[in-house]
Amino acid sequence: MAAKSGARRKLALVIGIGKYEHRDKLQNPENDANDISSTLESIGFIVTKKLHLKCAEMKHVIIDFEQSIEPGDMVLFYFAGHGIQWQDQNYLIPSDIPSSNGTALRKSAINAQDILDTLSDCDPYVTIFLLDCCRNYQLRNLEADAQISHDGYIVKVCDFGLAQTRNETTRQTRFTQVLPCTLQWTAPEILLLEDYVDKSDIYSLGVVYWELASSKIPYDGHQDGVIRAFVLAGDRLKIPE
Repeated sequence: MAAKSGARRKLALVIGIGKYEHRDKLQNPENDANDISSTLESIGFIVTKKLHLKCAEMKHVIIDFEQSIEPGDMVLFYFAGHGIQWQDQNYLIPSDIPSSNGTALRKSAINAQDILDTLSDCDPYVTIFLLDCCRNYQLRNLEADAQISHDGYIVKVCDFGLAQTRNETTRQTRFTQVLPCTLQWTAPEILLLEDYVDKSDIYSLGVVYWELASSKIPYDGHQDGVIRAFVLAGDRLKIPE
């Protein structure tokens, strides 16, 4: 049923997979999926939440969600679980994939870009695409190209590696003087070389929402030292009107 005039439907598909049959089990995805579902429902989203899906189930759920979208809807996709990058493509891993080789990935894993492309083809008002995937070998990437494509109002937050680094310290970067993240989206505690915690990602996601609402790059044109001083002083981006 089409949304009433003046009302915009907000649809979300939230998937959390931690109970894997052939790879390391993850504790956080189920809790994260439950938390974000509750938050989205509190701000008016119609949420479809699914946990620990097998390949066939996951494909079916995604197709059903895509077919439910109407032009002008606000659409959010969230996935937490294992992810693998192969030949410059990011794949989301269902609970039952036995192998991570190229053939198995093409057959049974879910290509993240294919999901995003299909959602965008549904002509939504905005697409918010959140991936919180566990990988062993890639640092956080919160720069604008990894998050936002302004064509078609698409927001992409792709954090492959978070589940491996959560609660680990960044103090080793004292020796390299390199932060494993991008300054404009970095939480104050990370700038102080403290531990990664949940609030670090909440801060970064808040900056993403600010970017979506304002259609601007945060702190655009400011030097790194100015941005660092601004954030550490407790100042924050002004809420767009």
